[in-house]
Amino acid sequence: MFRSAPLPLLVALVVAPLIAQDTTADREFMTRGRPLADQLRPGDKHVAILINADTPLWMAPPDGVSWERFRAEISDFVIVARADAVTGRLVYSADVAPAAANPGERIVPATEDRANWIVSSVLLHVERVIKGPPALASGDRLLLDDNGGTAMVRGVTVDAVIPWERPLEAGKRYLLFGSIHSGNRRSKVAVYEEPSPGARLSSTTTKGKQGRLETLTMGEAIDYLVREVRR
Repeated sequence: MFRSAPLPLLVALVVAPLIAQDTTADREFMTRGRPLADQLRPGDKHVAILINADTPLWMAPPDGVSWERFRAEISDFVIVARADAVTGRLVYSADVAPAAANPGERIVPATEDRANWIVSSVLLHVERVIKGPPALASGDRLLLDDNGGTAMVRGVTVDAVIPWERPLEAGKRYLLFGSIHSGNRRSKVAVYEEPSPGARLSSTTTKGKQGRLETLTMGEAIDYLVREVRR
């Protein structure tokens, strides 16, 4: 079944308190796979650690196929949803860079002393299903893995940052293209944020910027994608 498991399953994760990414870090540095705690300095209060990876390459659509239709075709689901909660999790990744392509694929929960990265569990409330398996319906709540996030490490606020994308934020409404992985784990493929009701959408990644969806409101984007998916 596609629907998310009951929320108590989150207890199995090593969860760190969520700290909103609304302030500027005092210091930033590139992760080298070492434990986050080992890279902190005396006096640190808020740091940003950038992933050690290049901007991923995106496949271009075939001739005559729109970017939006192609993105929908390679996604397992396309939904409109509101992020109800975002929870940072301390994790260990044997290789942080490849994990960026498939967050959660090669990572495991970790203690403060061992964690070398942060991922986020995003609780979504589904408002509209444009594409998806039969088990996914409007009104569902589902969990999504988001690479990066914010957590506390030895009393220091640590932002794990993906330079080419913005993290999902609680309270925001999104048009989201997503994938389903082994173990029914979900991750995002492409995301467009609604800045305010009736405003034009904004891509949260460098790919998709200045594309057609960024010229449309949420309602217009839904109508357009429904037509593209049905073609």
